[in-house]
Amino acid sequence: MFNSMAQTNVERDRPPSRAPGLPRVVLATLALLSFVSASSYSDEPTGNTEGEAAQEALPALPSSADVLAQMEKVANWQLPRVEYLDYLTYKRVESSNPKRWVQGAFYAGLTQIAERSRNPVYTQWISYKGPEWQWELGPRLYFADDHLIGQTYIWYYLNHNQDESILQGYFTLAGSR
Repeated sequence: MFNSMAQTNVERDRPPSRAPGLPRVVLATLALLSFVSASSYSDEPTGNTEGEAAQEALPALPSSADVLAQMEKVANWQLPRVEYLDYLTYKRVESSNPKRWVQGAFYAGLTQIAERSRNPVYTQWISYKGPEWQWELGPRLYFADDHLIGQTYIWYYLNHNQDESILQGYFTLAGSR
């Protein structure tokens, strides 16, 4: 009697679902797949098995130089287009503001390329854009999107130019609290 009463309570308390057996099928499938994949690996050397042959056939990871070359290629494509976003079909207006998160994320990434690349154009670009924007943050005090561009300003200040005007946006922000 206790088992049937407990089962009834469990069934009554269970949220309704369209396919009550589906979770069990999914769990059983996952358990079977994990067992099969776990049993196909062993710590013991077994010679050249299919798994080892497939692993040997994987392409090598790109070198740091190859990754940097691809990063530079993307930045070189983006820099002349960053002010004219005609190629965007979605959120163009939001993306065109250099002090919002879309371009802020681009400039944060550009600082990483500038640190690693021998090409000075990335640092120069930031050095031209900062003064153009008067090193200002976005207009909203408690909105992280408007602070993201500040990461680029701080990077430039710490690595290239200790001019206090670069941090003016933060000094103004601190004084407005």
